[in-house]
Amino acid sequence: MVTWRPVSGDILRLDPALASVNDIENFLAERRIPGRGAAAGEDGYRLELAVTGRRRRIAVLDDDGVPAPGPTLAEFVEEMDGTLRKLQIDMGGIIAWGDIDLGEVDVEGDDVDVASLQELERQAEAAAGEGAGDDAREVSGEDAGEEAGEDIPEFKGPMLVVSDIALAEMPGLAAANRRSLAVFRMEGACAVAMELDGTEDARRAGKPGFAIALSTDPSGLDAPVLSVRCRGPRLVWRWDDELEPVPWAKADAAASDFVARELGPGAISQRISQTVASVDAARIEEALHADPHAAPAMLVAALGLPSEIADFLSGLLSATAIPGAIVFEPKPLPQRIQTSVAYGSVGESKSKTGYWQAYRRLFVDRPRVTEIVSSIQAGVGSVLFAGGLRSWRRTGGKVAAAIGGALVVNAAARILTMQWIQTALETEGLTVKRAEAENETAEEAEVEDAKAKGLAVGNPTNACP
Repeated sequence: MVTWRPVSGDILRLDPALASVNDIENFLAERRIPGRGAAAGEDGYRLELAVTGRRRRIAVLDDDGVPAPGPTLAEFVEEMDGTLRKLQIDMGGIIAWGDIDLGEVDVEGDDVDVASLQELERQAEAAAGEGAGDDAREVSGEDAGEEAGEDIPEFKGPMLVVSDIALAEMPGLAAANRRSLAVFRMEGACAVAMELDGTEDARRAGKPGFAIALSTDPSGLDAPVLSVRCRGPRLVWRWDDELEPVPWAKADAAASDFVARELGPGAISQRISQTVASVDAARIEEALHADPHAAPAMLVAALGLPSEIADFLSGLLSATAIPGAIVFEPKPLPQRIQTSVAYGSVGESKSKTGYWQAYRRLFVDRPRVTEIVSSIQAGVGSVLFAGGLRSWRRTGGKVAAAIGGALVVNAAARILTMQWIQTALETEGLTVKRAEAENETAEEAEVEDAKAKGLAVGNPTNACP
């Protein structure tokens, strides 16, 4: 199955008398290219198409209404430039400046650089060979989609980010942004509420697998900005979209369905719903079509997050004051490491090995067993070390002293590490209940209950014979 992604651009009619808006739309209809478009100003035209693969082959519908990869974006721009006159086309970074008639100039044979022409032919043949491999990947359903989408917006003010960043990574994110973070658990993701002023360096916090960022302006002067990076390049939605399906696509049921699904708000809602579990694409798309002032609250509700986050995005509440939030403050490096290890040991990390989880289950969750085993190991190591010192001149004595010293150091390191992790868990409120502690608490409760009953009915030891 081919994966499509939107690409947009602008067409400037340098001579409106030679190329009209109807000419552009008829050009798309003749080739059955579905898209969204709208006139921009007096001589401009905004166009959005669906592409796939590294070569960005444009979606073309066959007679049965089935979309298939057609010409590349570069070929599309070249063909439009050659068919329609006096157009300046800028689609996805590919630009055709339009023809300028300068008259005719006689060219002699000596003026032609044959070597340069042959070199250009070789380069064209090499590009065609590389394109064959890309075509095979596109037919098999593989989609690179690594080229950059729209420019990354400059986020300032309240922002909500939904991504696959684990809780164990949040201390580093808070330090990179130099801001307090309010984090909420989601199914397969985390939602982070924070305030930005444009001075942050998010690159130090790592690159998540996907990121959905919503930024708002509490003053209401600017519309919200939604940035979505899931399964391909970044898509940006600013609630100022005026594009509509081109006339032929609007009249064709298959083309209209394709445009609604793969372009505009449909593409964004589809990517979010396929990336974040338990999110309804219809509710996301409804929020994208809503009034800009009501859209943030609708998006928060569609993502299943607390309604207080909408108050935060409106500037009525600080991030750290949101009820139910896990707050991460910027901390020095040692404390950040301790916090990260604490959350990693309870499974809140993306580590595939689960080292700290296994360590916690083996040692931290069983402190009594760990202390007994470590004490025995340290005792055996001390005996070996002492015996090795007494017979130091012998080869076996040196080996025994080395092994004994290693056993003592290992036992001490295990106990210290266990205590360090336990302190980190208690500091973050992640202490795991242990069976031994529960048993001790139960025994103490039974003793207190027995004493209370004895005072109430009389103590048998003080009864008269």
